[in-house]
Amino acid sequence: MLIVRLIVAALIGPLYVWRNFDNPSLQRYAIGSAAAVLGAGVTPIAMGQCGFAEANFQYWDDKYGDVESLLDAVGRDGDFVGACDPSLGRKTGRGDYTAIIILYIPEGSNTTYVIAADIARRTPDQAIERIIQYAKMYPFSAFVVEANNFQALMVDNLIRRSEEVGVSFPVYPITSRSNK
Repeated sequence: MLIVRLIVAALIGPLYVWRNFDNPSLQRYAIGSAAAVLGAGVTPIAMGQCGFAEANFQYWDDKYGDVESLLDAVGRDGDFVGACDPSLGRKTGRGDYTAIIILYIPEGSNTTYVIAADIARRTPDQAIERIIQYAKMYPFSAFVVEANNFQALMVDNLIRRSEEVGVSFPVYPITSRSNK
C-alpha cells in the first residue's frame, strides 16, 4: 500500500519544490512531479525556461526554513519515501544523470513535500552511497529503484551495502515497461 501511496503522491499530489541547501547560489529547478524528474534523462531546466509558471510553485523552505521546522509544523507521523532512477554516470551528451528524489508525506495529508531532488552524474556506487547518506538523515518507509537491465544489480548492491553499514529500509525494484 505504501508503494501505491508513493506513486500516487509522486504523480498527482501537490508538490513543494526544494531549495538546494548544499549550494544556495544555484537557481531553483522546476519539477512538475517526481515522476517527471525520474527518468527524464535530461539536464534540469532553470525556472525561467520551463513550460510552467514559477508563481504557481510553493516552496516549503520559504515558510519553514529547514526540514526539522517543516516536521514540527506538519507533524512527524508521516512517511519519508524515496526513489532513484540510476545511470551509469558516464559523461556523454544525454541520459547519464542519476535522479534521487526524497519526499515527505504527512499522515492524513494530500500534500507531498519534496525534501530533495538530487540530480547528478553518478556511478551506481556513488548513487548507492548518496542514497545511504539520505537514509541516515531520513527514516525511509520505502525506497523505489528503477531496475531495468544493469539497474537490477544496483538494487541488490544497495540492499547489501545498506545492511553492511547498519541502515535498514525497504527497497522495491520497479521495472519500467514504457519508453522514456
